[in-house]
Amino acid sequence: MKIILIVVATVFLSVLAGYKYFNHKFIVYQESQHKQEVDFKESPRFFPDSTKMSDTEFWALIDKSKEEHPNHFNHQMEALKLHLSKLPNEKIVQFEKTLREKIIELLHHDIKSLYQIIYGDYISTDEFLYFRFWIISNGSKYFETALTSTDDLAEITEYNEDGESWMGITDEAFALKNGENSNLVFPRDQSGMVDYDLGNYKMARTYTELKDFKNKFPKLSKKFSSFFN
Repeated sequence: MKIILIVVATVFLSVLAGYKYFNHKFIVYQESQHKQEVDFKESPRFFPDSTKMSDTEFWALIDKSKEEHPNHFNHQMEALKLHLSKLPNEKIVQFEKTLREKIIELLHHDIKSLYQIIYGDYISTDEFLYFRFWIISNGSKYFETALTSTDDLAEITEYNEDGESWMGITDEAFALKNGENSNLVFPRDQSGMVDYDLGNYKMARTYTELKDFKNKFPKLSKKFSSFFN
């Protein structure tokens, strides 16, 4: 029995060591890709002004829902969906278009660093997208701080939610207003010109090495210390 336990333990440790090795190699490779400044033609980032919602109106809707439910992500999402459903169809589409522009704007090296400091592992393409939706859900002040003074988010970030459900919020609001089986074209299908999922976009700002996170983001590094343990 003792020999069997030793064999099992040895196999387990070998598998664990192999996982850590390949995980490290993958992260190194992924970081090298982010570090490269490859020149390519970007997909469209912006819609014509006449077809999208103004920033003032866009943030007013999100900030209102956040004020109504400051500590409950799902309740906030339901409140925003309800507010959107009371708008004209055209306005719901305009909200979707501005939302897409904001998601692309958050494709930013400091936001990438923020994600890694909180999660402490490699960048998952899907999870990084959901993370950017979550940043937007926190409202205009949080969004601006994330882009201009990322380290200051340590003072106002207690937890984070998976923002995936926000991807379909305009379609859900549209269905709430018009019915699930409406023959109308839904907001997301009207907004494919700016494609945060399949479009090609450059990451803004300057790449930060993993080893430099502590120096560049001291407050975040201290608060979310799991990355540095």
